[in-house]
Amino acid sequence: MWRWLAAAALLGCAGRSPVSASVAPRPAWSAPPVAHAVSVRDVAGERLDWAVAVERLAGADVVFVGETHLDETTHRVERALLEALAERRTVVLSLEMLERDIQSSVDSWLAGQLDDGAFLDAIRPWSNHATAYQPLLDVAKARGLPVVAANFPRPWLRRVGTPDAPFEDFTEAERALLPRQLLPNSPAYWARADNAMRGHAGRMPAPTEEGRLTSVQSLWDNAMGEAVVDALDANPGALVVHVVGGFHTAYGDGTAAQVRQRRPEVGVQSVGIIPTVSPSTAEVIGRPSADLTVFAEARASDVDQGRHAVTVSRELGYRLHVPDVVGAPLLIWLPDDGLTAADGLALWRDRLGDEVAIASLEPPYRALQPDGAEGGRWSWPDSFAGDIGVAIESVERVWGYLLRTHDLDPSRVVIAGEGAGATVAAMVTLRTSRMAHRGVALGPTGARPVRDLPLPLPDSWGEDVPPARTLSVVSSADLWASEAEAYAGVGLPTELVVPAEGWDAERQAEDLLREALGLEPAPEVEGRVHVVLADADPRAEFWARLVALRHGRAAAVLGPDELADGSMPISLEVTAERAGRAGFVPRCPGPFGGTTVVVLGESSDRAAWMAVAEADPLAAKSRFHRMVLVDPDAGPSLSEVLAQLEERGRTNVLVVPAVFHGEIQALAALRQEAAAFAERMTVTFRPGLGDRIRGD
Repeated sequence: MWRWLAAAALLGCAGRSPVSASVAPRPAWSAPPVAHAVSVRDVAGERLDWAVAVERLAGADVVFVGETHLDETTHRVERALLEALAERRTVVLSLEMLERDIQSSVDSWLAGQLDDGAFLDAIRPWSNHATAYQPLLDVAKARGLPVVAANFPRPWLRRVGTPDAPFEDFTEAERALLPRQLLPNSPAYWARADNAMRGHAGRMPAPTEEGRLTSVQSLWDNAMGEAVVDALDANPGALVVHVVGGFHTAYGDGTAAQVRQRRPEVGVQSVGIIPTVSPSTAEVIGRPSADLTVFAEARASDVDQGRHAVTVSRELGYRLHVPDVVGAPLLIWLPDDGLTAADGLALWRDRLGDEVAIASLEPPYRALQPDGAEGGRWSWPDSFAGDIGVAIESVERVWGYLLRTHDLDPSRVVIAGEGAGATVAAMVTLRTSRMAHRGVALGPTGARPVRDLPLPLPDSWGEDVPPARTLSVVSSADLWASEAEAYAGVGLPTELVVPAEGWDAERQAEDLLREALGLEPAPEVEGRVHVVLADADPRAEFWARLVALRHGRAAAVLGPDELADGSMPISLEVTAERAGRAGFVPRCPGPFGGTTVVVLGESSDRAAWMAVAEADPLAAKSRFHRMVLVDPDAGPSLSEVLAQLEERGRTNVLVVPAVFHGEIQALAALRQEAAAFAERMTVTFRPGLGDRIRGD
């Protein structure tokens, strides 16, 4: 993609007229003009021109600018807004990021009596002060605007005492900088605050009303609310612009409510800035949290715990099967960590594909697994919330595209997954604002971080109606019992299902999906089938499931010592006879073909495999693909075959053992043997041919 873009840029330059000498070009590293990088919506969801939005805000007494603290475009919007308002009104800048006890240092710096270094030493700057808030201060200094250090001093928070005497240990000079009166925040505000911290609720005592009044959150809101009112009193006729974290003013609560309690007659406008990939198409869904919502193009983030970030666009692939059925239901499947979209499609196409459209998504983070094959991952512990956001957007886009382009039944949509994919399916069902569907989470794993995410509270919907959703979770974990209760409490009907075991587990999963998709139950089939698997590798176990399920619904994967209990065994042997059938030997991936190198095992019938190689089922289908053999016992070895292929200019190679799934050590040895060719050839690996075994 990037090569194409570069080529397009060069072609565009070739036919471009020279830039007029009177128009200075913007540097290539410049961000787009703010007005081009945002989309502004009012409480009715109507789009406003940037200039119209500024004029509306200029008529207020106080403008609260609610931000996410790290986004670059957000800070550019704040600076542009401050400059535009200062062109129209006398403005006072008030900041959450500066604290009351350093006000004298702020005043001295604005007056030119304190240099930049001493100023920074005095103000306890946030980690992203230089890129986020210093530009606002620079505007204020250049224009002669007063600046209010509004927040409660952080060093003093640990000294706050009991609710009855919170400031007992403070000196008289310090008391002069404390809020003169502590006013309560609303129950709705505290409900949102508790929800935001629900993952830590078990570690903290239940707050009392008195305790809330002297809590950190309350001290911040009271201090900032009082500072805004004091700024209005000290600067009659001025417009106070208060920049603050969005939570503090969302829905007119927090700091905004503190101002209204102190000055009910004050005209207040609020702005909520929300970073998003596509501002032009973003919408306000549910109850607006501010008078104006500014969707800002997410480009880059400031430093956070030593880490910087940029936002980039990328594709997320999926595999699709659509049956020749008008109005078919849709299953969006999220496979477990370590698996691929192709694995997910293989799991359900045989069982549901005649009746159901199936979209199996690729987990977004790809990596080599211990067996050398590619697999995916849905999330990482330190970025779980953001990863879930990516998953929700991905599922919503797949859902929207398929309903736009295929004749599917929008009333029968199921989002389901297993393992880590099940956890994601549950989060998508809980948090989507668009998709009416049923969610099914089969054995969710890696779910501890879900408790750290706030719930979508019912009052956030306002007059909008959330999409109809239900969730079924197959799990016996205590975590999901408490989560199911919490989800039901915010309006998501959630059913907890006891997991079936043994031969009934696969049948339970299919029955749940069929019921959710509105299908008839699968016919009962007498008898059981099983495969015996010694290898505990997750991919080997998944492939063994596929083989067993291709022979019956009551299927199980057993260890070598488990009793079969009258079940019919299914062979996992990879034979030359099977390999000779069309489509069994995989093609080497790549746009221009390649060579599949099949590595024989100890029990392989060498003569039979030689006959398959001579017939070459790949070459019979495509002149760009070939099959060759490696025999570790009789030769040639893998390194010898790779050398021969390199000499012939065939440098795109897939290596696959002629077994169901190779042992991890043996697979590692093959990769080590091929390592010498890594800089000259493209060599990929499959751990075996187990997923090629069908129902024969």
